[in-house]
Amino acid sequence: MLFETIRNKSVTILINFEPGIQNPPAPLTAGKPNDARGQCYKMTEERIKQAQGFLDNSYSQKRTAREIGVNEATIRYHLKKGTLKKNN
Repeated sequence: MLFETIRNKSVTILINFEPGIQNPPAPLTAGKPNDARGQCYKMTEERIKQAQGFLDNSYSQKRTAREIGVNEATIRYHLKKGTLKKNN
């Protein structure tokens, strides 16, 4: 068996080549799949509804974050983004 090292974006991938194989297997890619990019994995629709309910009941950003189990910065981010609205 022959091993060949391929460098791809600072990730070393070893591919096993059998002698006589015309089409060697495709290299494995490292990292997240493309379909998960840009999506918020912690703030699901359910958590957004819960957070909005707490904010509507005059909970602080810190307490809202603690109640739903996310970081306070996550609440601030979604307020700034417009996903959540704070009652004044």
